[in-house]
Amino acid sequence: MNDKDRGQIIDYLTGQLSPEEREYVEAKIESDPSWHAEYERSEQLYDTIGDYGGACCGCAPADLLERTMSEISSAEMAERPAARRKPARMSPSGAPASGRSRVRPADIIVAAVVAILASVIIIPAVLHGRVGSRITACSNNLREIGSALAQFSETNEGQFPRIPTEGALAAASMYAPLLTSSGYINDPSVFLCPDSPQADWAESGIFEVPSLKQLTTLASSADQSADGDPDAARQLKTLLDRAGGSYGYNLGYVSDGVYHPTRNQGRSNFALMADQPNINNPELSSVNHGDCGQNVLFEDGHVDYLTSCKIGGGTDDIYRNDEGRVSAGIHPQDSVIGAGSQSPLLFSGITP
Repeated sequence: MNDKDRGQIIDYLTGQLSPEEREYVEAKIESDPSWHAEYERSEQLYDTIGDYGGACCGCAPADLLERTMSEISSAEMAERPAARRKPARMSPSGAPASGRSRVRPADIIVAAVVAILASVIIIPAVLHGRVGSRITACSNNLREIGSALAQFSETNEGQFPRIPTEGALAAASMYAPLLTSSGYINDPSVFLCPDSPQADWAESGIFEVPSLKQLTTLASSADQSADGDPDAARQLKTLLDRAGGSYGYNLGYVSDGVYHPTRNQGRSNFALMADQPNINNPELSSVNHGDCGQNVLFEDGHVDYLTSCKIGGGTDDIYRNDEGRVSAGIHPQDSVIGAGSQSPLLFSGITP
């Protein structure tokens, strides 16, 4: 099998082929024993790489070279005393009488070189296909939502969807029902990042973007008064936790004790949406994309993939305001992304 055919198998495993090319490769795997054997070897490598701790970002393990050189050094040390020991009893054929072969340092060095080359060339190539394609698909989702948000702002005096600041509907995910109920988004699956825990929600039937009417009806039933319906309150929270899918939305800002929603100023460094934060992580970095980073939609419509929660490697954290709170910003340039049933004014100290 030549390198071109092997490349097709790798592209098949990483989802880089067109439907016609996939059919061709599948037919070859089924009918040609050499293709089938190569596919099984490549699939095993692919699965091993995917399960390797620390390799999710397409990088070799940080201590790979150190561990490799340590193995080489240990092997060399083991070899040196052997030269002073009595030679092993040989059989008439000249082979060691025990029949056991000894691993030489050269063998380990060759294996080490192969491991390093695999980590530097093969692992990133395979992961780029699998992880990179999902990052790109997620980025496309955010661009589509960004286009809908821009259209919304054009017909609402430059204002993006406003999140309620009080009551049962005070939740970051309200951006999604506002967009779908207004007709700016027709396919709810765009709210699901393909590289997130929520990716299969649509197929399993547990994902929906509720209508505004459905939410307001539940909110009315779940009123916090003594006569409120606890079942309605639980159902409403579940809907709001899921309504935004895999993404978080800008929480607006507070100035002089007054809450303000975000207005469209076309800023290139102002985060409008992103992969949703992980509240179980002290850094809040998104669990999407294997905890390796997050796609961020900026106000001017472009999307960047950040490997940290800071914009441009600076101090501007997209998931916390300038006071370090998971709450609305404290000035017009302070962008904070919230998700699910996160209230804009939670922990802000501001009365709605």
